[in-house]
Amino acid sequence: MAAGESRFGTPSIVHPARGGGLGLLPGHGMTTVIGRPHFARVRAGAHATAQRPEGEGESATEEHEPKSPRTPRGPVRLIPHRAVHAVVTKRTAAAGAPAAAPSDFVVNTNKDLGCGHAAGYCSLVNEPSVGVHGNSILETWNWSAARSSDGGANFTYLDPTSAFPNSYGGFCCDQLAYYEPTRDLFVWVLQYVQDSDGHNAIRVAVANGDANLAAGNFYYWDLKPDDIGSGAYWYDQPKISASSNYLYVEVSRYAIAGNSFGGSVVIRMSLAALAAHGTLTQEAYAPAVFSPGPVQGATSTMYFAGHVNTSTLRLYTWPESVGPAGVTSTNIGHSRYPQVFPYTCPRVGGSATSDWCPRQSGTGGYAHDDRINSGWVQNNVIGFSWDASQGVVVGGIAPSFAYPYVHVVRINEADKTLIDQPAAWAPTYAIQWSALAPNANGDLAGLVEYGGGTTYEHCGALIHDGFATPSLAGFWEFHNIASSTADTAVKKSGDYMTIRQNGNSWSGTCYTVEGGGNSGDIHPHYVNFGRSGTPPPPPPPPFKPPTRLAATVGKGKVMRLTKGGRKVNSLAAGNFLITVQDKTAKDNFHLTCPGVNKKTGIKSKGTASWNVTLKKGKCSYKSDAHKKLKGSFKVN
Repeated sequence: MAAGESRFGTPSIVHPARGGGLGLLPGHGMTTVIGRPHFARVRAGAHATAQRPEGEGESATEEHEPKSPRTPRGPVRLIPHRAVHAVVTKRTAAAGAPAAAPSDFVVNTNKDLGCGHAAGYCSLVNEPSVGVHGNSILETWNWSAARSSDGGANFTYLDPTSAFPNSYGGFCCDQLAYYEPTRDLFVWVLQYVQDSDGHNAIRVAVANGDANLAAGNFYYWDLKPDDIGSGAYWYDQPKISASSNYLYVEVSRYAIAGNSFGGSVVIRMSLAALAAHGTLTQEAYAPAVFSPGPVQGATSTMYFAGHVNTSTLRLYTWPESVGPAGVTSTNIGHSRYPQVFPYTCPRVGGSATSDWCPRQSGTGGYAHDDRINSGWVQNNVIGFSWDASQGVVVGGIAPSFAYPYVHVVRINEADKTLIDQPAAWAPTYAIQWSALAPNANGDLAGLVEYGGGTTYEHCGALIHDGFATPSLAGFWEFHNIASSTADTAVKKSGDYMTIRQNGNSWSGTCYTVEGGGNSGDIHPHYVNFGRSGTPPPPPPPPFKPPTRLAATVGKGKVMRLTKGGRKVNSLAAGNFLITVQDKTAKDNFHLTCPGVNKKTGIKSKGTASWNVTLKKGKCSYKSDAHKKLKGSFKVN
């Protein structure tokens, strides 16, 4: 084990001691009916007394953060990658300032939303999220929300504790905002506390279009663990995205007795049913990884991914045309990243609590980990980002990192192979909590929090497009968006931010730390940024030649399939060029795989070349003339 690196066992799913059971097992799915929605009129400005007081402890009534499983250390993979260069901050045109050139990076809007109705309506774990359609905006953060009808120039506060019925143990505190354009739906996701029996729900509320958002007209459904037979668990840590016809909510299950991790669940719901306020059916699938992240930009197929270990990402594929039983997965190997706990990024000369990277937990210890923070698909490229820690790492994109950084992988959508790993890091401060997404042009950008060293925790932007002046692994430009003026009063931050496509610009959320760095001093921001002009579209994924295989039948009772001269027992899914040498007029070579059926003639000899795409499953080859002449291999 390398110095500075941590080793953990394989994450496990713990069955609860009390009754109720796991319900939906990893790798399985089910379909259940949720029912018809309820209606709520969300009134602006109405609010109840804050559920917890302002104060640097944040522990009086804060939710209990369950213990997440640790990602096992993965094998070293010899994967070529670009030389990794640290970020260099580039010039940013001020909001409203005229741009000098089409390539200028411009912040169109940077609105500080303060702390909602009162100090108790913010949190050091701010978790701001946004849904945007034109000038209409719904933004949420821990304990509060706001809407705008003028593009973010002005916001009206909304109180989640009184906006909807205070069900279960009451509202707290994870929220998500999303806009789905094909059905013109604003989506508001709210998490509720466990009741006296330990049960809770994730509430999914929708407003149809700008007018209903402005009027506060929402219809809502509750997603409960009982719906999938998991009555001994409660839901936490929701994520959201959509494809052409479905909304997806990912949640983690934790045991009511003991808070042990009980598996993740991806729930799919019809956008048509949501828009029509009809009877809602949920299709649920349980991936065998912790807290997988869905992609933004999905159309006919949703992708989501989570970690198998620190050098393997498991990519799940869920076409709209199939139910939960049709979900497939592909393992993507990448360079290792460090996992040294706690994450740390203290500010030189700052207070003892200036270190915002550990994300102190209300149940003791620290909760910052490597769960997927964002995902996207555009122009045949799938991408995911997550937070990696500081520390030494054998087999990484660099031998060590002084501060936590953002690890990024990009995957070829066609053959599910790794394209590159354009990580975001700096030698003198941390970069964390990434939210990345493509715009309409296919350019990639997003928001991060960065700081430590000599720097407060600030909000910054990464961008990769045809105008980019590369400063990071030949890939990114980096820009400051909003600056903090204080350290955090507790070692907390996170747990996520969001970015959304807004035409050829991006709309997103971040936060700054002001005043004394307490709960009431954490200010969520609404940000819109982009280029002054439109850059050329990004290039397609780099071409990867097919893997070559050699097949032989005859002379005599000979049949084999080789790669580089060695017998094929297993292959990674992808594109292959198979050269078949048929040396006999008594047998043929007949290959069958999922979606592949190729053969030579029995009475003919010669050479054939087959270009095939092999998918996950079992493949076999045989002679149709002699059944004992056969072989098989597995595609992973």
